[in-house]
Amino acid sequence: GSGQGSIKVVGDVTRAGYNLLNSRGVMDTSSIPRASCGNRLTCQTWSSPQAAADFATRVLGEREQRTCETCTKTQTTPGVGLTPVIQEEYETKLQALQELVTGAKPTTVANLEAAGSNSLPITRGVIEALRDEPDQDLLGKRLASEAALSSVLEKALLLQRTLLTGKKEPNVAANELAVKA
Repeated sequence: GSGQGSIKVVGDVTRAGYNLLNSRGVMDTSSIPRASCGNRLTCQTWSSPQAAADFATRVLGEREQRTCETCTKTQTTPGVGLTPVIQEEYETKLQALQELVTGAKPTTVANLEAAGSNSLPITRGVIEALRDEPDQDLLGKRLASEAALSSVLEKALLLQRTLLTGKKEPNVAANELAVKA
């Protein structure tokens, strides 16, 4: 292992799982255009294996393994967890929702999707109801909070599936340190 790069357990396994779930070669680094993604959740959520790995290492951290004799064998970097990701998503969803309610942006499908999530879609009717609601601010914040939470939890569950798939890649499965980590 002398002179070789480290095994980045979270990042490498995530990239492998992403590619396997998209029926691609494990080492493929290219992006998947939205138009050719189809209904596969992984490429709808992350445009490339690197984008998926970046999300994984940000949330979970990274564990680097080396196989050399006289070097540091394991090095870890902590992740931030889901809380800051949920907060960022909340701020994005709230802004998108406010722009729709105030009319700053039109109620197009893309703008409605930006304000909601897969499991909590925002419809034109919801926006119109919020426009007439006296507690618009409070309800808008609550709706944005729920949309952000469901969006991030969807990504977290998809990441779990991606990691489990990547764990079954033959090179990963044959490496006891990687499987254990």
